[in-house]
Amino acid sequence: MVETGGMGPVVRNATVEDLDELMALREAVAGEGRWIGAELPLDVERDRRTLMESAERASLFVAEVDGEIVGMLGMSLPPYLVADLGMNVKDGFRGQGVGSALMERAIE
Repeated sequence: MVETGGMGPVVRNATVEDLDELMALREAVAGEGRWIGAELPLDVERDRRTLMESAERASLFVAEVDGEIVGMLGMSLPPYLVADLGMNVKDGFRGQGVGSALMERAIE
């Protein structure tokens, strides 16, 4: 686990056990219709499979504040070699360093 200074979020690799909470976060952010390209209704089966594969490859990170997942970042390098990166940060936690902490961990 990486703690990003003082009261900042704790960033760690996602696990398969995080999937339900990650799907809820994805649905909440998609429901805002502003921050990510996904729209409701989500393709839950496909999204869970993608998140699970990313967690298993250690290319999916979560940010926690007081034990609650408030952000996630996933990255991949498909066979056509164009990197893909996606991030979600829960409403109420934006502008507080969550996204920056996730990006720093991904760069590591």
